[in-house]
Amino acid sequence: MPRARRPVIYTQHVLSDHFDISPLETGYQPKLKTKGMREGSAGAEIVAALAPLPGDVVIKKHRYDAFHNTQLETVLRNIRGAGRVDTVIIIGTVTSICCESTARSAFMRDYKVAFISDANGGLDEASHNATLDIIGKVFGRVMTVAELGNLLRS
Repeated sequence: MPRARRPVIYTQHVLSDHFDISPLETGYQPKLKTKGMREGSAGAEIVAALAPLPGDVVIKKHRYDAFHNTQLETVLRNIRGAGRVDTVIIIGTVTSICCESTARSAFMRDYKVAFISDANGGLDEASHNATLDIIGKVFGRVMTVAELGNLLRS
């Protein structure tokens, strides 16, 4: 199936310079009050090699869970026509933080979750593997890029 038939949705974790939009996050990580994922900074930008193509959707978020206080659920519910999307494929960083939070939230909203083990990046191998383990046991299917490719071609 050509890519055009599969919606691609990016999320960007962006913190505001104007007010503390995520006070617990910056409370635990004080450096984020002045650098990191600030609006317009390199830390909030999508890597150029993975830049969105025309028709892709970019959703800005300010919490680890991409569903929290964003339009993600509305977009998923309607991007292919009402109620047609039933699976969320999770690719990104950080495996045990944003990716896991979003995967759990997708599961709680009755989406099937495909968590791509070699297309998620963790802070370290132990936390990455712990997330893969719990996602695979409870919240979704863990697979590699190659396995996903084979599945999408079939």
